[in-house]
Amino acid sequence: MLIWDGEQFTKIDAGPDYARTGNLFPAEGSEIMLGDYNETQDKPMTSVALVDVGSGEITTADIGAAYNFRSLARGPEAEALIMAEDGHLHRLNPESGEQIDTVEVMQQWTEPEEWQQPRPAIEVVDDIAYITEPDAQAIHMVDLTQMEVINSAELDFTPNELTAVDGRPLPEASEQQEGDGDHHHGHDDDDHDHHDHDDHDHHHDH
Repeated sequence: MLIWDGEQFTKIDAGPDYARTGNLFPAEGSEIMLGDYNETQDKPMTSVALVDVGSGEITTADIGAAYNFRSLARGPEAEALIMAEDGHLHRLNPESGEQIDTVEVMQQWTEPEEWQQPRPAIEVVDDIAYITEPDAQAIHMVDLTQMEVINSAELDFTPNELTAVDGRPLPEASEQQEGDGDHHHGHDDDDHDHHDHDDHDHHHDH
């Protein structure tokens, strides 16, 4: 892993010769980056990387079950979330790597051999985790404050990748819309007296 501090790069070694991390997940207010951690070429990943970008150190935490590159996310308190093949969503303290708790979300599953094939994916909005279950053609909502499944829905297709948005416009977009509205509605009533109301044909060309 390379850290750019604005002036230079610093390399954090992953450890053993083959060890590597390819996906990193930040959290606002936290100097810990959650990452997948692959130690060997022929075994599934069961540990995650917790990278402290402040100290430049990397530690690992064993989940006790396999997971894949779409299994990771961060919670509302910057906790590490891992949707593992045992069917449970695991929640870890990113500082210590200790497991806080788990919740069963789905049946056990096995990662497909081809990485393009569907496998459970997780996305978090506020304190809700949205998790797909391709084998059951379903999606689940997990309340991360209570660590319980609060809703599930069956789909008429097999979900693959997942992106979640809250539907709220960015503050910059709202300000821009307000500015545009002021611009369009800032006409004087007297301006309408200058229009030629005898020519109606141009109104039907649109």
